[in-house]
Parts: sequence; structure tokens; C-alpha cells
Amino acid sequence: MLHDMNETRKDITDWLIHFTKDVNEKNVIDVYHEYLDEDNQPYTLLDYSNQLPNGISEFTAFEILKKIISECGIRYGYSFRKNKTTLYGGDPVICMTEMLLKSFLEYAKTRNSESIDTYGIAITKKSAYKYGARPVIYGLSQDKFKYIENSQHKRILPSEILPLQEQYRLVSYNPEYKIDWTHEREWRIKKKHDIYNHIYVENGIDSEEIEVLNIFEEESPCENIILIVTNSSEAEEIFDLILILKDSGSNNFGNEFLPKSISILVIEKITEKDLNATKIEDLSNECYFEVKIDELNPSEIEHLKKVIDYSKTKLSIEAEKDFHNYTSLKKHKTGYYLDLCGSASIMCNEPKNKYLREMIRLGIASSYGEGYFIKAIGNVHKDQSVSYHEFIAEKICEFLNKELENIFYTKTYMD
Repeated sequence: MLHDMNETRKDITDWLIHFTKDVNEKNVIDVYHEYLDEDNQPYTLLDYSNQLPNGISEFTAFEILKKIISECGIRYGYSFRKNKTTLYGGDPVICMTEMLLKSFLEYAKTRNSESIDTYGIAITKKSAYKYGARPVIYGLSQDKFKYIENSQHKRILPSEILPLQEQYRLVSYNPEYKIDWTHEREWRIKKKHDIYNHIYVENGIDSEEIEVLNIFEEESPCENIILIVTNSSEAEEIFDLILILKDSGSNNFGNEFLPKSISILVIEKITEKDLNATKIEDLSNECYFEVKIDELNPSEIEHLKKVIDYSKTKLSIEAEKDFHNYTSLKKHKTGYYLDLCGSASIMCNEPKNKYLREMIRLGIASSYGEGYFIKAIGNVHKDQSVSYHEFIAEKICEFLNKELENIFYTKTYMD
């Protein structure tokens, strides 16, 4: 009778883990790609996958994990070391490891914190394989050859040494010179150059388009995703971020976030007993973050409805009248106030709050990928003045915070 080898082997896992690391200005390198325009003239573009946003000098490994979630995708990287790529084949990759979790935690302690950390994302080998992930090749039988290209971000071998489409899998190996990374049990996914997997990311006041691997989309082969953090406080922060995105179905750039199943593994909750299991899939449920979201009782629901109804009707009208009576703004001959044009909204960033959860259910609140809009202002938007809209929004926001919970704030938008 045939048996699944993974069920009997204690040193094999069904999961691959992509661990994040700290990034700062020192290890950010400008990568330019050459293209031809419609007139066959060459031009270059900066690869923003390898860039920090304007005004940002560093991200911790935890912040990188949050960016993967908020951007809805894992960026491909060039694996630079000493200002030069360690990759072959010319394409950036996503690196993963099938190292057992216990082994990795022990290994992480021996590495510099800038090069490796215990934050990451785990998906099954089967899912990763469908994305094109393959185990790396440690070393070649021939170690002396001339490169076709050997630049800062491209190392390409002759195809007779290794076919170009497989070169991304090669990892240098020479134990004589202590070049040995076999303990990492690495897998890689090569960048696909797929226009349908591009996202937009913030870059100061601009946004840039980059290609990522979106494992969170509805059509993803990932049936289960495990996010790995150090402590429960970080898990709480990650849970809130996930809940906001799941309520929206996408981030604020419209990148899809509809994972089938996602959980958060907390390193601090892993006991020696759990580590004896050796595999991530054998850890007990106690190692994962759990939270109970409170619900409103019937009387609280009725109170909420009355508060919103009052805000949309009587309070909105009263706030509008008060603004007209007390504002020092002068009016233009068109009848509008001489003021900047804009609007204001009531917002909330407490996704687990019981009042907000009920507002979502009632259609009073909606997520936009970074927070929630609260629909509590009545039909009083009769002026372009930003001061007018701010005044009404702040009056209603103050009332909501008093009658419900102090979780609401206002946000201004300039036209």
C-alpha cells in the first residue's frame, strides 16, 4: 500500500514560508530597465519594486509584512548582496523556504537582524507550485564559464550551461569557500511580466505601477494563508488591517483582497510542546491569534438607528443653520461662500468595534480599503465651501462620539 511520504517523514513540510526582512536606504539600489518606444527609440524606466516611497528611509520586517497585505501582493526582488544581484537569469524572484519552523526560528537567531527576521507568509507547496514556484538548484557540475551578461542586476549564463528559463533557480554552491546555503531549502517564483498582476503603490503624491504576486485575490490557488508575527499586539494590528480589506474586498487602489482562508501565527505563543511537532501544519490552535468581536444587543441596535436618523435629519439641518448664522465668510455674487472648495466625511478606523460592525450590516458604514466612511450626514451639501462641510461633519461627529463610542473622526478633501 502506497503512503504519502510527507505523512511519515518528520523533516518534510507541506508549507513554504516567505520571510520578510528590514529594508533601509543602504540596501535600496536603483534598477533601470531599457525599453523601445513606438519609434524604436530606447528609453529607461526605474523599477519601483525596488524603491522606498519618497520621504521614507526604512521599513522594518513587520512593516514590510503589513505592506504586502495593504498592497495586496508580494513584490519580486533582486536579492542584492554587496550592491550586486545574487540571482541568475536576469529576472527578480520571490524567495521562500521549506525549512521546518523550529529549524528556522533557531536559524534566525544566528543571522543578523537586517538580513532575516521572524515575520512572513506561509502558503502550501501545492499553491506555490501553481504560481510557478520550484526548488532551487544548489550549484552546477561546471563551475567555470563566461557570462553572457554580468551587470549589477543581471547575471546570465550560456544556455548550454543551464537553460535561461531555469537560471532563476540556481544558487551558488562551493563548500570549499564556505558558500553553502543548502540549509535554507529554498524555493523561488520568477517574475512573470504579466500585465494583469500589476498594482499601484504610493510614491509621495504620485503612484507607481509595479508587478506583484497577489495571493489574496479570489482566483488565487491558495486555499489557506498563514501570516507569521512575533507577538499578540502585532497580530491585533494585522487582524485589523485584514478586516478592513476584507470588508472592502480591495485596497484603496482597487487591488483585490478576497482570500479564502487567512490566519495569524504568533511566535510567542509557540511552546516547546508545539515545537516538538516540528511542522507548521502540526502546531496547536493555541499558537494562532483569535479574537471575539462583540455584537450589539437589541436595545443598542435601536439606539444606534435613532442616533443615525437624528444625525441625518434634525442635527444636519441644525448644523447647516448654525454655520450660516455664525460664519464670518463672505459670499460671492453667485451665492457661494468665498472659500476653498472641498468636502468632509465622518470616518472610523476601529474595524472590530461593535457599533461599526452593526453600521456595516445596516449599510451605514462602508470600507474603502484603509478605513470606513460613516453615512450619518443628511442631504445638506448645498455649498462648495470646505469650511461649510467641515462644520457640519464635526458637529455630527461630536454627537456620534457622545452617543455611541469615541471612535469617529472627520477627514477633509480638497477639490
